[in-house]
Amino acid sequence: MSYYLLIGLAGHDTTSSTLSGGLLALIENPAEHAKLCANPELLALAADEMLRWVSPVRSFMRTADRDYRLRDQEIQAGQALLMSFPSANRDEAVFAQPFAFKVDRKPNAHIAFGYGAKVPVNAIGVGFPEKVAGLDVGACVSGQIEIVDEQDLANSLTIQEGVLPSALAPILPVMFIPNGRLLGALQSLVAGVYKGPFAGLQTFFAVSHDSASGRLVLEDDRVTVRWPSAKDEPVYRRLDAALEALVGKSGGSYVKNPLAGTVMGQQPATAHPLGGCGMGQARDAGVVDHKCRVFDGRAGAGSTDVHDGLYVIDGSVMPRSLGVNPLLTITAIAERAMLHLGRDHGLAFDDAPRATPSAADVGEPAAV
Repeated sequence: MSYYLLIGLAGHDTTSSTLSGGLLALIENPAEHAKLCANPELLALAADEMLRWVSPVRSFMRTADRDYRLRDQEIQAGQALLMSFPSANRDEAVFAQPFAFKVDRKPNAHIAFGYGAKVPVNAIGVGFPEKVAGLDVGACVSGQIEIVDEQDLANSLTIQEGVLPSALAPILPVMFIPNGRLLGALQSLVAGVYKGPFAGLQTFFAVSHDSASGRLVLEDDRVTVRWPSAKDEPVYRRLDAALEALVGKSGGSYVKNPLAGTVMGQQPATAHPLGGCGMGQARDAGVVDHKCRVFDGRAGAGSTDVHDGLYVIDGSVMPRSLGVNPLLTITAIAERAMLHLGRDHGLAFDDAPRATPSAADVGEPAAV
């Protein structure tokens, strides 16, 4: 229950406190208010300053796991520690005039939440009609990084850049709040998702190999995936390490799929689920044969007998993980199945280029 209370209340309390506290600071500092009104380009810096000034998260209690010396203070393993955000955000050794509210404070190394990548990549779709006129959407699956383990195929990774659909743009701040990204949520409210820190948000598609231990079961007349240990697959640890290093190179902070930490109950997400009707040599080893025909599982049928005319031709027939974007593999399997279907049923395929008819002249419509 405490987890759901955190999800339900944390974003509300911290966001509302920062907005109201920031507004109060502007009211109490009319010169800074006037400066911000005259220079709207300072909004991002002002949002940082509001977070520093308000410090909506007041404190955390932690336990030291090792001996450590912080400035002149000795900390021993096992001691309880109070981390005070308002105190740290007014540290004279870090901030010039720490007790003054300045909308143009720069640098502003407050410790409210993490920063994103500095270079805008525009990895959020704009939809149609365009939500933001004149904004070019960034690259999507235009290149890839291959991390190859020649000794063990299962350890190889392929990473591609992606773009989030425009439908997710309005809810991005809500998705990131449980991951500690209040800063991004606040700035996106002020400057908009396409101009705030989410302009530098990088989305990655990663493919590799897992243990294929999930099961499809029929429950209450619905197909359900059972894979309770999916989040503990070793591949995710390798992926986290690779992505954290990759994002760090661009000056960002790695955030795991925000859906996986909120509405999905800590389970990972996938864009290309494969398997479920895997290909095999006989019905005891798969659901379809090499031609994608469905095996006949009825009593009395042979182990390689199939249902006449029943095919499954999509990613579900893959008998194992692929470790690459499956588009071309699925296409090749589908085309191969169609060639076999044609031969088995005496059908011919004409794959020669077709001549494009020339455009006919169209006159004015006749009067009616």
